[in-house]
Amino acid sequence: MMISVPEPLTQLTAFIKPYQRACYWALFSLVVASTNILFLPISLRYLIDYGLSSSKHQIFHFAVVGGITVLSACSIAWRHYLFSWISERVVTDMRKKIFSRVIRLDMVQFESIQLGEILSRLHADTAVLQQILGTSISMSLRNLIQLTGAFSMLLVTSFHLTMIFLATAPILLFPGYRLLRKLRTLSRDGQDKIARASVFATESLQSVQVVQAFAHEAQDISDYHNLVESAFDAQQRRIQSRSLMTALIVLGVAFSFLCVAWYAIGLEQTNTGMVTQGVLFQFVAYAIVFSGSVVGVSDLVGDVQRVLGASERLSVLLRLTASIRSPINPFRIARPISGLVEFRDVCFTYPNRASHIAISQVSMRVLPGQTVAIVGASGAGKTTILQLLLRFYEIDTGQISIDGVSINQFSLNDLRQMVSLVPQEVTIFSGTIADNIRYGCPNASKQQILAASKSALVDPFVRQLPEGYNTEVGERGVRLSGGQKQRIAIARAFLRDSPILLLDEATSHLDSENEYHLHQALSRLIHGRTTIIVAHRLSTILKADQIIVLHQGQIIDQGSHLHLMESCAYYAQLSHLQNLGA
Repeated sequence: MMISVPEPLTQLTAFIKPYQRACYWALFSLVVASTNILFLPISLRYLIDYGLSSSKHQIFHFAVVGGITVLSACSIAWRHYLFSWISERVVTDMRKKIFSRVIRLDMVQFESIQLGEILSRLHADTAVLQQILGTSISMSLRNLIQLTGAFSMLLVTSFHLTMIFLATAPILLFPGYRLLRKLRTLSRDGQDKIARASVFATESLQSVQVVQAFAHEAQDISDYHNLVESAFDAQQRRIQSRSLMTALIVLGVAFSFLCVAWYAIGLEQTNTGMVTQGVLFQFVAYAIVFSGSVVGVSDLVGDVQRVLGASERLSVLLRLTASIRSPINPFRIARPISGLVEFRDVCFTYPNRASHIAISQVSMRVLPGQTVAIVGASGAGKTTILQLLLRFYEIDTGQISIDGVSINQFSLNDLRQMVSLVPQEVTIFSGTIADNIRYGCPNASKQQILAASKSALVDPFVRQLPEGYNTEVGERGVRLSGGQKQRIAIARAFLRDSPILLLDEATSHLDSENEYHLHQALSRLIHGRTTIIVAHRLSTILKADQIIVLHQGQIIDQGSHLHLMESCAYYAQLSHLQNLGA
């Protein structure tokens, strides 16, 4: 009869498989360490019964006990190191794979999953696996071996005493060992680095739209890989220190016992008949091993349940695949694109809001270098048009093309490299000002960053900061004003230098002075690029080559400002509400 293995454990096994050799060595060290512990009581028995009474065999028996003790200490340390290394390595690989998979998911999937749950699985559940793989499994296997061996040796040592022991075992109390406080300090570095990896993952996933708009997935994946690898190195140092401490503790306890035994040489032996002092010591030692193993094995059931629970939650993430992907044979761009953007009878409904049509029969043509503005009330579908152009969602019907090629034929990376996005809500990542500007072009030089900063009017306020472009902006840019964040976003677009520019309410939350400065920067950025502007404030788009009026997902009119004032009552109403009638 075949035993079915739960799918979560099958996926976990796939991560362990590359380290089979280390697993075999870990199991070997486990067997050696466990059996050595079982040999120690019987060797001590002969030391007490024969080595202490006969000077002829003293050195031999002490040497046997010492050799077993040293071998036990080394094998225990080796076992602890190998199991801990395997667990850290497996969890590191799992975190890398999950992050690489999640950050490439499309917007529909991010609408249906909770980000906090993902982060909990990415770090908390993997931490559970790390603890169980590194400690609980090895301890459980050790306890199983020692449970069987100790019980057998109890029967061999004395059947009558074994029966009495089993009858009184429930009331026996076993002392516990204190956790070494120094291990907390040694593990703090590893915990801090895991926390930094968690912060980075949180920022990237919360801002996944910006990440994908700049085709920054590969760079974020590389950065995250480096962070978790750094955390792995820190944990490896902790494992080495803890393994050494384990060996020292075992050696220290054994040395203390040998000192006591040596001191007992001068004591008179008690007359116990067939049960000598050595036999009594051997029995007590095996009883302690047996009792401790029973307690350890009882924890195995709970550990198995925790492994199944954590593995099942992680397997859900590992099974996720993005529904929007690059074609198998993408269209290769042989020359710089001109920036011709066309929408032809595009219809779109958000998958999670099927009752509401977001875009209906939208057709528009933006010529290379032309500036087109899209206006309309909130919810009209303006931002949706930008998202569809970046292929954050798949359209239901129609076609979107760039230079006559459907965007579905481009790889996602190539498509998004053609476009620069300046969003309404600017995302600032923790790091320096230079790091945030460089986000649009990771390999940019200092001279390129400076040129983009000057064009976007970032340089004037940066020069007033003590650390200049190396100024830390804090998490999500808490140390920057709204206007400064917007200028950094524009600097990213300058640095990226894409032929197509998307401005999504880029100045909607700014005061008049900041808006004036940003319009100066935007006018330089727009020059020579195909630009699509989404705006609520009509004052920001009066000079656009063409204005498209969107209402409830449909284009109701398009043309210049003066043309729309005469031909479109809806646009005229919006203008009068904003005092732009003149």
